[in-house]
Amino acid sequence: MASMKKPWWKKVPTKPRVEKAFVDRRGSLQVIASSHSLGTRFGSVVVITSKKGTVRANHRHHRDSHLCFVLSGRMEYRERPEGSTGRGKKVLVRAGESVFTPPGVDHAMKFLSETVFITIADRHRTQADYEHDLVRLHPPLIG
Repeated sequence: MASMKKPWWKKVPTKPRVEKAFVDRRGSLQVIASSHSLGTRFGSVVVITSKKGTVRANHRHHRDSHLCFVLSGRMEYRERPEGSTGRGKKVLVRAGESVFTPPGVDHAMKFLSETVFITIADRHRTQADYEHDLVRLHPPLIG
């Protein structure tokens, strides 16, 4: 006999609730979808705004990976293998371009202009889970 379990997508509302944005001196971060709140198969989708000159990340994830797609602006992205030293590989990412970060890779972003980007992660992003999954870099990859 076939299982009567509802498909995952039937549990997602037509108009899902969007979480309130977190705002600090760097800009804002707004989770627009997450497996935690919606029960979807993708982990999370987050819209992030960043002011010119600010830095984000300076960490690595144990298990999470993410794709960052720049909607407007531009950023300097740096990455290096876990355990290595130095400034790492530098990539300039402009509007319409994306960068992928796998698990276990040190990474950081510096925003060269006011920037809006979307991060699509394979894990859900409750604050507690996010903090548990990352290792902050000391010293930072980008200062």
